[in-house]
Amino acid sequence: MPRGVGGDDRNLDLWSAMDAQDPDAAAGEDAVATLTVPEVAERLARGVRTLFPEAFWLVGEISGLKRHRSGHWYLSLVDDQAGNDARRPSLSAKMWKPVVNALFGPRGRLTGVLDPSDGIVMRTLVEIDYYAPRGEVSFTIRDVDPDFTLGNLDRLRREVLARLEAQGALARNKARPLTPVPLTIGLITSDDSAAYNDFMRTLETSGLGLSVLFCDARMQGAETSRSVRGALATLGRMAPDCIALVRGGGSRLDLSWFDKEDVARAVADCPVPVLTGIGHEIDTSVADAAAHLTFKTPTALAEFLVGRASDAADAVEGAAERVILLARENIEATRRGLFDAAGRVRDAVSGRLADTAEELAGVRERVRSSAERIVLEQGHRLAADATRLAVGAHVTALERSGDALEAAAARVARRLPEILQRVDEGLSQREQRLRLLDPRAVLARGFAWLRRPDGSLLKDAADAVDGESLVAVLRDGELDLRNAGRHESSGDGSGDGNGDGNGDDSGETNAGGDEGQAGRVFAGVLLGPLLVLLAMTAGLLAFGCGADPDGARVTVPRPDADPSLVVIMLDTLRADHTSLHGYHRDTTPFLKELAETSVVFGRAYAPSSWTRATVASLFTGRLPEAHGCEGRDGRLAESLVTMAEALSTNGYRTHGLTANGNVLGDYGFAQGFDSYAFIKDFPAHPYADAAKMTGEVERLLAELGDGLADRPTFLYLHLVDPHDPYFPHDEFDYAPAYEGRMDGSREALEPYQYRRPAPPERQRAIDLYDGEIAYLDHHLRSVFDHLERAGLLESAWVAVMSDHGEGLWSHSVQGHGQEVYEEQLRVPLLLRPPGGLPRPARIDEPVSLLDMTATLFDLLGLPHPETNQGYSWAPFLWAEGEAPVRPIVIDEQLDSADLQAVVDAGDKLIVDHRRGRRLLFDLVANPAEDPRLATDVGKQFSMTGRRLQEILDEAMMAAGRSRPSDNQGSIEDDPELLEIFRQMGYIDAPAPPDGAGDTGGATHGGQEEGDG
Repeated sequence: MPRGVGGDDRNLDLWSAMDAQDPDAAAGEDAVATLTVPEVAERLARGVRTLFPEAFWLVGEISGLKRHRSGHWYLSLVDDQAGNDARRPSLSAKMWKPVVNALFGPRGRLTGVLDPSDGIVMRTLVEIDYYAPRGEVSFTIRDVDPDFTLGNLDRLRREVLARLEAQGALARNKARPLTPVPLTIGLITSDDSAAYNDFMRTLETSGLGLSVLFCDARMQGAETSRSVRGALATLGRMAPDCIALVRGGGSRLDLSWFDKEDVARAVADCPVPVLTGIGHEIDTSVADAAAHLTFKTPTALAEFLVGRASDAADAVEGAAERVILLARENIEATRRGLFDAAGRVRDAVSGRLADTAEELAGVRERVRSSAERIVLEQGHRLAADATRLAVGAHVTALERSGDALEAAAARVARRLPEILQRVDEGLSQREQRLRLLDPRAVLARGFAWLRRPDGSLLKDAADAVDGESLVAVLRDGELDLRNAGRHESSGDGSGDGNGDGNGDDSGETNAGGDEGQAGRVFAGVLLGPLLVLLAMTAGLLAFGCGADPDGARVTVPRPDADPSLVVIMLDTLRADHTSLHGYHRDTTPFLKELAETSVVFGRAYAPSSWTRATVASLFTGRLPEAHGCEGRDGRLAESLVTMAEALSTNGYRTHGLTANGNVLGDYGFAQGFDSYAFIKDFPAHPYADAAKMTGEVERLLAELGDGLADRPTFLYLHLVDPHDPYFPHDEFDYAPAYEGRMDGSREALEPYQYRRPAPPERQRAIDLYDGEIAYLDHHLRSVFDHLERAGLLESAWVAVMSDHGEGLWSHSVQGHGQEVYEEQLRVPLLLRPPGGLPRPARIDEPVSLLDMTATLFDLLGLPHPETNQGYSWAPFLWAEGEAPVRPIVIDEQLDSADLQAVVDAGDKLIVDHRRGRRLLFDLVANPAEDPRLATDVGKQFSMTGRRLQEILDEAMMAAGRSRPSDNQGSIEDDPELLEIFRQMGYIDAPAPPDGAGDTGGATHGGQEEGDG
């Protein structure tokens, strides 16, 4: 197109000016110019600079405002006179972060005065730019004129007020009658806002029974008008006594949303009196003018309502006192009248009674004479009848006795096989106990004890006398020895007896007793009273049932010579979020692979829903009530025998690594361990992640080296990754495009510990939790690779489990430790024998981690500690007995929680002592444990609930009788550990509100999006 065609003179001048500056411009006025893209871009840039050489003030309506996380703002300025026409002119603009901070930051010049948002008309100082790479013209905002915006809003407000006044709308709601005592109040504001909390707190602290119908609405921004109008319409249909429209304080611009004509008309037309408390001390909005009554703040409005109700209550109480006073006066007058009447009646009755007494005396004499005669006649007649009846009674009694004896004989005959079976089972159990008590069973494992020639046992090396003759009692005979002096044990099993049955010589023994040794001789203590105590507590009963996927019973091998043991605790791993148990995401591919050579327990329960109590139960085989290590200050008592102590007594090396400070040695968990390390990554992270723990496992195994083959070893490994805070891992991020505020940090999670966030934030938290599980599973494979290279997968039993699950708002909490629902108690549990199983096995009956102590000791061929309260699965796994089903007991004593539960097949009873509630759940019909579908056995009788309560009471009483007293500790003098605990949510967390964890409250229940 020829230059200047269709343009104005300014365009012609502009083109001429640019031609003058461009020596390459085409010659001739009529020639059509041929330009390159750079030339056009340069001319456009010069044209923009020529047309707009300086900054200028621009008036426009804000549209599409975006506050970028970088701190910059991006928006469009549109024609404020063109209505909502999509074709109205629009200019792209931006405000850089320094300008944003200077104007609207925490100390900005306009902070508290203006808060820009869509729909607001502003006068802005702009500079225009042409961006050649994209061919875009944009405007950079350098300043904002607040007086223009506020003045414009004030003008619009006056116009709206004038129209409404002229139409009589401002008086319409004021004419609605307000009841003298509003008891049902409709409330419109933002949920959990300062206005909501101030208003509700005032009503609640009054102690009056006021009812609130709450309707959530936006109180700021472009959605305010639609949201408030909808809320007024909804509450208007519900017809409360009045409607309270409240919001917190803010700038004059914040108040402008209530100057909108449609909001004021909705207030005016509402069929219920509307009371406003929009929270501005100086200005009054149009909505205030249209309301029935208006107040400066939400608190002032609430105090008005409370005052009305309180005055009414005072009036009722005064009337009641006057009624009582009048009633007392009437009662006193009536009492005096009755007293006088009673005196008169008494006198009349006394005279009548005297006359009647004389008449009765005559009648009595006549009756006595007749009765004596009648009794004499009847006595003779009864004597004759008794003689006749005596004979028949003897015959009837004999017949009845015979029938009873026949019935008793039939019952005995029917129950005789059962009785004989019980007797036989009792004899079998006693026989097994006797076998375990037999000292030869221990001697057969390579142990020995020492005695003097006089028969007394040598129990302590300090009691031995140099040169003293001793007798070593072994499995197949005795050896004469001579004490050559006391030697301190190195603690690692090395020395003259190297742990494999071979001495320094060829195995021959000097009968004279110099220095020859044979077998594994532990000078000092084996057997004696300690051995008897350990053997007497062997678990002889198994419970549960299970099979492999093909239905055939898989038998695990009996213990080889001194197998090792590896226990891996995966902290906060919820069973239903693992693909091992059918989760929709493949979060645990390695656990599924491990299950192919292991026994998988499909319904494993933790005895508590937090770490310290559960691990203490695993280490001792006791319920939390029995070991006492259940609260924040609880510690594992030294008087208890732990798993590590019992294994150490039986010659095991014992080593532990933990990334969770809740099972520190300071809390008693290092008892019996040769080494026990708390692995930290502080201050980078509140806990060492799986990658760091994997490296620590590799280091420990390298240090143990060849010593792993010399003596059996017990390893305890505690990994923490699924525990909050949840950290994102790029390779396991299930929602990388998420851009919201839920980043899994303690700061992001803390406001939602006891209330559910919006669906996008809740789903993001679940995504992060699942990513932590996948990250843990990935590194767990590396841990097993290190165990395999060390030879432990061929020589050790490996137990993989979790200490508890995670709430994830399936009921009312995000974390754990405050509820005893399935999501916090159901955990994965796998047992892998040395070398693995030839095919997988699965057990679907309920089992408790409490039972793992007895089970693992039996699988190792060792007597377990006498204080154990669990049951052993070993006989069932060896295919030597059935698996009797028994109830699972859970005990939760943490912070304000005082909860117990018992699970028996498909029934579950939850007892909440703090709230005095007992709820019975049918886990088959109600697997989500919705309290609304449960039976409150405290209010409605239930045979099942009563039976489960009796089971729970008996278990807790038995546990309480053995509770130790030395079970309290503290780490308050360790500031670093306190900070770690704070970042993991163990201390300084918000206290649960009254409804949190409430087994009787509302539940979200069910399988929602992202739920397991």
